[in-house]
Amino acid sequence: MDLVRRALQARENDGPLGFARKDDCGLILAASEGDSETYWNVLVQARAFYQDGGRHLVFVCPVLGRAGGVPGLARTAAREWPNMFIQTIGAPSDVEEDAPMLASIADAIRSGAPHINLSGSNNPLQPMLGEVLNHTMMPTHQYGGVWLVTGGARGVTADCAIELARRTGGKFALLGRSVLVPWPDGVAPDLDLNALRGVLAKHGVTGSARKSLKEINALSKSIIGGREIRQTLAAIRAAGGQANYYPCDLTQAKTVHGVVSQIESDLGAISGVVHGAGILADRMIVDKTQEELARVFATKVSGLQNVLDAVDLTHLTHIGLFSSAAAFFGNAGQADYAMANEVLNSVARELYLTEPNRQIKSFNWGPWDGGMVDETLARHFAAQGIGLIPRAAGARIFADQMLNGDKQTTELVIGDEWTH
Repeated sequence: MDLVRRALQARENDGPLGFARKDDCGLILAASEGDSETYWNVLVQARAFYQDGGRHLVFVCPVLGRAGGVPGLARTAAREWPNMFIQTIGAPSDVEEDAPMLASIADAIRSGAPHINLSGSNNPLQPMLGEVLNHTMMPTHQYGGVWLVTGGARGVTADCAIELARRTGGKFALLGRSVLVPWPDGVAPDLDLNALRGVLAKHGVTGSARKSLKEINALSKSIIGGREIRQTLAAIRAAGGQANYYPCDLTQAKTVHGVVSQIESDLGAISGVVHGAGILADRMIVDKTQEELARVFATKVSGLQNVLDAVDLTHLTHIGLFSSAAAFFGNAGQADYAMANEVLNSVARELYLTEPNRQIKSFNWGPWDGGMVDETLARHFAAQGIGLIPRAAGARIFADQMLNGDKQTTELVIGDEWTH
């Protein structure tokens, strides 16, 4: 109890967190703010405690909304620092004024449980894996609707959008960072990236000045990306849906609002949101930089918030968030990614509480056979006995749960369990 009280008194001015240490036990009280600066400060405090020889670290943090991502850091730190005992205690943001909650926090620390959420009734709730999903495709759900899909023009999110189109026959607005670059005239349409680079380096680009190798590489990636986007649009249309692509920087709120207005003008009121956009900046906690964390959070967290701020929530019936198993299990080198994805889980919880009749799902995906998982990552997961999710199977699971899943289940872990 003394440790808890000292932590609550340790806030400096209006700083984002408090820290207290007693011998080799430390406690970090994370504030209710959910911006990347707050998460960076939590990470820095945890790192400093570890580097100073601490052995028992306790995080006290909110469990809902944008402030709920700290457990992702704790689970990752437990993997990177196996000699340290780490606890996370979810609590309301106003614990300073709640004497019974302070007592519950002290009891939780003494319990030795690694992860405990304290509800309003002070009951301990520990996250655990539920039943295995049925992989059998469920009946087609003739829903229709207008779907806004971030990161949906390429990769695994595109697979999910195509499967949704097959089930619903809806209208799809795909948002991505890429500009839709046309395929160059006179170049074979089926070249891979290396072959395209070679052609552009040898023959140049019609109507443009000679480019450097760096410029050719960037242009080649943009051209290949444009081809993939057009292929996704064609696949959605072939599956029975309507599809438009909108270049959009999700990190810019004004841009997102403008694009959402254009979508509503083109397709009608948005009824479904799928947030699949994300980037990686993997590095161990002791080496993680603030710039890396900010970039990961900008797309995954700020991007989602900008979309939710721009759409008319009263029209939304379906919300699907692409989280990661790294948030649920922790993953060495991915503290920022784990925290950002745990934010998505906690946002899903909060959205469900405000509107339980919506279909709200946060998918804690294991590694897919494609997308962000390159050959190096695939070998890393294989060494841990973690299989890759086949893209077609993953898309079917997504559509099953998005359209026909139990509305009372908001968080799903898809794939093999990640053991230590």
